[in-house]
Amino acid sequence: MPLRDFHSLTEKPGYLAIRGGPHNIDVEHSPSILLKKQTRFDLEWSTEVSFDPSRTGEEAGTVLWLNSTAYAAIGVRKNEDGGLRIAYRRPDDKDAIQVSLKSASSDRLC
Repeated sequence: MPLRDFHSLTEKPGYLAIRGGPHNIDVEHSPSILLKKQTRFDLEWSTEVSFDPSRTGEEAGTVLWLNSTAYAAIGVRKNEDGGLRIAYRRPDDKDAIQVSLKSASSDRLC
């Protein structure tokens, strides 16, 4: 089965659009990923997410990745009540730590 296109440089000019799939971070063959090699220990980065989840549990965000047993993920997740939450997770967590967003309709979270 061929891989579907998961990215676009023309969908929103000036941005890289990455469309997620049905896989979570524990699935090694998930194609919806963009990697950047870490060249230092002290660094800053930012991630801007435009995300409109349709189902409970859908999540978008960023991950600091070493391997499948050493990572930290932070993202926006749709909760059971329909609201959005900030979710933080490590591989040894049974479930993500979740914090409610003050404004689920906000276009930009800082």
